[in-house]
Amino acid sequence: QAHTAFCLHLGAIWGLCTDALRIAPLKESTEAALHRMRLWALQQGLMRNETKKGEVKFVKNMAVIKERVEAAYNNAAPKTDTGGTSTERLVLEESGDEVLEEFAEISKLEKVDGYLKTLEQAATVPLNIRPNVLLATGRASFEGIIQLLPRKGGVRECIKFRGIGSSVDYAAVELSTLAQVCIWMVGKSDLAEAINSGKDPHCILAARLANEGYDAFMKRYLAGDASAKDLRQAGKAANFGFPGMMGAPKFVIAKRKEGARVCEWFYRDGKCGETKQNHWKNRDIERNLCSRCLGVAEELRSGYLEMWSEIQPYWREVSKQVDGHGYIEQYVSKRRRGIDRAPAAANSYFQGLASEGAKRAVVQLTKEMYLDRSSPLFGSRLTVFAHDESIIDIPEVSTRHVHDAAQRQAAVMIRGMKSVVPDVAIKAEPALMRYWYKQAEPVFNDEGLLVPWEPK
Repeated sequence: QAHTAFCLHLGAIWGLCTDALRIAPLKESTEAALHRMRLWALQQGLMRNETKKGEVKFVKNMAVIKERVEAAYNNAAPKTDTGGTSTERLVLEESGDEVLEEFAEISKLEKVDGYLKTLEQAATVPLNIRPNVLLATGRASFEGIIQLLPRKGGVRECIKFRGIGSSVDYAAVELSTLAQVCIWMVGKSDLAEAINSGKDPHCILAARLANEGYDAFMKRYLAGDASAKDLRQAGKAANFGFPGMMGAPKFVIAKRKEGARVCEWFYRDGKCGETKQNHWKNRDIERNLCSRCLGVAEELRSGYLEMWSEIQPYWREVSKQVDGHGYIEQYVSKRRRGIDRAPAAANSYFQGLASEGAKRAVVQLTKEMYLDRSSPLFGSRLTVFAHDESIIDIPEVSTRHVHDAAQRQAAVMIRGMKSVVPDVAIKAEPALMRYWYKQAEPVFNDEGLLVPWEPK
């Protein structure tokens, strides 16, 4: 962990730069949209004007907002940790009140607006981010804006590499680490067999949900069939959502935070939320949720457990560890984590293993970038390490050099993960970019060399 911390610190020293020419139009459009929304909210009584130091400012009228939230939820609105009425964005979006749903958009704009000052500063002086090498889960993180950069809105795309950025992201690595942990703990893993066979675990589960053979489903999916795409998305959400013992209500809430409506993956009729409830299996839940989403989530959970027979035995073993010791000991690293909840422990085993492999890779990458003149990585610099993704800045010496460096980065990433996941396949491939595009994919020129991806 200390070695990784030093490597992340070197990356932080290198810093991130932004492009002022991209920031200016983003700032103009964001501020204009915010002003329009605030004027509208003023008319609705959700905001008011206050004069501070001679300047008129828009202030949220919290008493009115909370009153409207309570009315929308029939005086059973979700609560904050301190017991007050919650007014977070998702609560507003799920309220069924058109005015509150529209008002929720302000928080998205305010989030983008909050990044603008930092982006402008990084256009003149590199932004030096502060890494935190070890969270309770085993993952690393960054303090400040980088960890929470929005995927949409144009903020991330203002960050410009000094050479060519190369992103290497493991393909569904936590499925591989979950399968490896199950092999060690339970003695088998259907998921490992699926991954090692080269099949898509999300499509395997989706085909089962559709009562269809894998080959027939894949044919529809690869042909661009819309319903097959939605079902695969459902399978993907289940594969990543349920390993940590998540129940249907929390699954629905988690997907809504990501902007997805669970029932629409299956019905595709725009009727999500027509019937809602705030109870599930004789228990109250924290907010009104679409009844159909809850039912679909329960079906997904059942299908997930039937598909991967090792999961329930894995849960039982994890629960024994927590109940018997009050801590778990990670495989490979032997790092112990004091923990009293089985769901968090179930996540920690495979998340921690993935973190261990990725950190080993980052250490090797850094050695080659700073010390090994024979490596194509020499002279490149780490810019971001986001758990299962490393992004480096490669000097633009030539197309061949950049290609070789990116391929070497991917090879090191795979080798680092394979050192802790010996029995399950690991895949990772590089994508090049001049700006930080989350959606960047591998692009090759006529000579078969990697070149930067550009948005269409």
